[in-house]
Amino acid sequence: MGSRYNITDFDIQALIDNELTWEREKEVLSYLEHDPQAKIRYNKLNRQKTLLQKWALFKEIQ
Repeated sequence: MGSRYNITDFDIQALIDNELTWEREKEVLSYLEHDPQAKIRYNKLNRQKTLLQKWALFKEIQ
């Protein structure tokens, strides 16, 4: 992923986790705006994180 922008899944995950520098975040966001497949990947990873967080909360309650 991300040959022109040199963006990987790790960058997308770091964006989701708010772990990027401001400059790198701008690069990743620009990449997502210009690559529909990357945007789909971002959405899937973001959804996965949300589901894992919900699962972890559910497990704590039990």
